[in-house]
Amino acid sequence: MRRRYLRAWQLPALVAGALGLLTSCGSGSSTTSSSTTSSSSSSSSTPVNNIQPVQVSVGPTGSDVNELLTNVTICVPGTTNCQTISNVLVDTGSTGLRLFSSAVSIALPRVKDASGNPLGNCTQFASNNYAWGPVATAQVQLAGEIASSVPMQLIDVPGFAAAPISCQTGGSALTLDVLGANGILGLGLFQQDCGS
Repeated sequence: MRRRYLRAWQLPALVAGALGLLTSCGSGSSTTSSSTTSSSSSSSSTPVNNIQPVQVSVGPTGSDVNELLTNVTICVPGTTNCQTISNVLVDTGSTGLRLFSSAVSIALPRVKDASGNPLGNCTQFASNNYAWGPVATAQVQLAGEIASSVPMQLIDVPGFAAAPISCQTGGSALTLDVLGANGILGLGLFQQDCGS
């Protein structure tokens, strides 16, 4: 294995970058910021509130290191009955919002098929774990942006039907202890999340 060493001329850039990160991170404290957009015209600038704070942490179980986590606010659609879920894993390898039912204290409406049966969702991850649970509808807020009536998955709901065998292939159920977070906010890499 070849070792790489820092050259003397690289040190100032490394120190400047590290100081920039430290001052922007705030040593774990919560900060809010807003940016403004400007144009060359004489019109006033419009404030923008679309910056979602994230943190690198050990999560709610304290067993995982370097997890990229954020807070997600969910509401019962059309109401002010809301809850902020902390320690949600930001995942670039999946799509959608999935929360452990144990972290959700508000009653979100369940999505049903044409016959009135509740819909379940199975997601299989590269880690050989799967998430199973009902699909619910929520108003989701990230930073200053709000999406109403978004379908999302509730994981590990007591009393919900057992995961089908086809869902269980390859691994064990995703649990809070396995994930080390209260849910997953998937930032899909592709334009479509279900094929072309």
